[in-house]
Order: sequence, then C-alpha cells, then structure tokens
Amino acid sequence: MKIKFSKYHGLGNDFIIINKLDGLDYSRLAKEICNRNTGIGADGLIVVIDDPLTMLYYNQDGSSGSMCGNGLRCFGKYVVDNKIIKSNSFLVNTLAGEYNVEINAEIVKSKFPYSLDSKIMKIDTNLPKFLNELVLNTKVNAIYTGTDHLVVFIEDVNSINEEYAKALHNHKLFTKKINVNFVKVKNRSELEIKTYERGVGFTLACGTGAVASFIISRLYNYVDSKIEVNYVVGKLVIEEINGEVYASGPAEKVAEGIFYYKYN
Repeated sequence: MKIKFSKYHGLGNDFIIINKLDGLDYSRLAKEICNRNTGIGADGLIVVIDDPLTMLYYNQDGSSGSMCGNGLRCFGKYVVDNKIIKSNSFLVNTLAGEYNVEINAEIVKSKFPYSLDSKIMKIDTNLPKFLNELVLNTKVNAIYTGTDHLVVFIEDVNSINEEYAKALHNHKLFTKKINVNFVKVKNRSELEIKTYERGVGFTLACGTGAVASFIISRLYNYVDSKIEVNYVVGKLVIEEINGEVYASGPAEKVAEGIFYYKYN
C-alpha cells in the first residue's frame, strides 16, 4: 500500500503527517512509519481529518496521545500549506478538546487550557508519598496541558539519566504513566527543560511540557508573564495574557514522499 506523507518538525520534535485513510490501523502504522531504522523516522504520527478539522496523534510506540503541542503547530502549518483550511486563524479538534491556532509565516501560535485537577490525570495516590520515594529536596507538581505532565525543578537538567526519568514516568502513582519535565529556572524570562515523553523517551522539545513548566513556574513566582525556552533547534515563546496561556514557535516542512506500507 502506498501512503503519501509529509514530514514536519517543531523545534526538532518531528512528525509524519498523513490525511485520513479509511480502514487503517493507525497505531500499527505509527510503529512502522516512525521507526528510524526501517521506516521514515519520527517522534509521532499525525492524522488529518478535514471535516470537522481534527488532529489525531499517535506516539512512536503506537500509543494514542490526546494532544501534542509541537505536533499541533506542525498540523496547523500542514493544513495551511495544503490549503485544507483557508484562514490563518482556526480551531483544531483533538482528543483533549478544541485548540485555537494562529499562523504568521513560519511561526505558529496556539492557546493552551490547563488543569491541576488530579482526577483528570487519574492520580490514584498522594503526591507526598511519591516525593518521599523518588524525589527529595525539590518541588514537584503534576499538571494537565492537553496531556499529563510532571514538572520537576532541578539545578542541572543534563544530570538526569534515562533510568531515573523512567522511574518517574512509570511510577504507580500515575495510572496512565506521565510525561516528565526536568526544569531549571535560568532567570525570570528563561527556562531550560529536558522532557521524557510518554511513548517516545527523551525528545529534543515538548510543547505541552514547556507550557506545563511555565505554568508551574508562574505559580511559584519563578518567572514573569512572558518567557523563552531555548532548545537545540530553536526557541518557544510562552506568555500569559489575561489569565490565558499561549505558546508560539516554528513549524517547518522537511520532506514529503510515498511510504510503502506492507500492511493494510
């Protein structure tokens, strides 16, 4: 089966994007097409439904994701590039709800609702016990920004190894596992973040994780209402305006072609 695809990235967080195809097991396709050795290679698969405009997201391991911040920006750029939508400001449906997207040249801006309600994140035990088990002498918070995130403040994000990140990610406290953000506050206008993502592992950038880290940093009064998060491939600007949170950053097309899929 021949599947037409485009590949985009947002700050190095890369995605394969396809239009909806009937009869496909997208979870299985994601594992095949996102494989960096035998497929195209990506952190995730995005499926575009044009009416109503909807983004379906699948992680590299085939698991379904409710939302992806960098993926949302790439989705927005894709639907404008391919004239699926004619406006530069529009709503996108996701499993996490509706998101507003605005596009100005290569920069895509979106608004992020959030919640600190543990019931939404399905946390089934208490955070203090968790802190005593795995995280000492630091501040840790869980927050929902379209998907579940743990925010851990730390002095050196590069000191974190995969074993420790996995231990937090897989902790029994989080019934669906959780994305983990290790955050260093560099100053009141800049955060440094390293994210271990559910279904992928460490990634070059995570949009919903950056938003989560900003919101928790604001709660502790660590940062001002507008910050930058600098990644290897570029920067994400996050700001709070009238109590609402927005993230702006690049989304770039890097390839398009045909994937020869052996399953259907």
